[in-house]
Amino acid sequence: MSYCVGCGLELPRNDAKFCPYCGCKQPARTDSVKTRKSRSVASSSTPHASYSSSQPKKKSVGDILPGTIGIIVAIFIVISLAGGIAVFVFGIPIDVENPFDSFASTTDSASALESASGMQTPQDVFTIYENGFQTLNEDAVWGLLSSDAQTESSKDKIKTIINAYFSSGYTISDYTITDVQVDGDNGQLFVTLDALASGTEYPLYKEIPFIRENGVWKIDDFVVLA
Repeated sequence: MSYCVGCGLELPRNDAKFCPYCGCKQPARTDSVKTRKSRSVASSSTPHASYSSSQPKKKSVGDILPGTIGIIVAIFIVISLAGGIAVFVFGIPIDVENPFDSFASTTDSASALESASGMQTPQDVFTIYENGFQTLNEDAVWGLLSSDAQTESSKDKIKTIINAYFSSGYTISDYTITDVQVDGDNGQLFVTLDALASGTEYPLYKEIPFIRENGVWKIDDFVVLA
């Protein structure tokens, strides 16, 4: 039998030119004496150690586990950071309770979309409504009312009420919309008015009902801003 001069393992054939185990080229073999001599030389150079070192080392669970844990921790950190950035920079709550829920409806998604598309929001309508009172414009005020509210309050009635207040020194120095709630085609707007009469300023709290008619927001009741 013949043995590989490189790794010392037994060759399947005496005339093999290459070792099928380590790929080492084999010298031409003329007799059994040279074959035995080659085996002896190969044995003296620790062939088994050479063969074993050429095999890939199998990784144990202990080698793989630390790296896997590190990857999982890194992914968790990235997700946490992304959630934090979304909440604190973009204002998008991700499984985090919004401490401003009472005011969150002011930026209701429906109102935001209407504003972005150029449509009037309840806030826009109220701005025109309040200006109608200040300028004694009963036509503007009446035109912002819903069909039901117009039936209940005529232009003459509105004119009489507006003139009774705003032509006698009463005015609104400023106002703050504190909340807007929209539910489908219905809405509520909450506003604090800074009323001024006879040199005295005082707050007035008003709730303005809204309804959407033919895609347009209308005030569903004639609310006197006084």
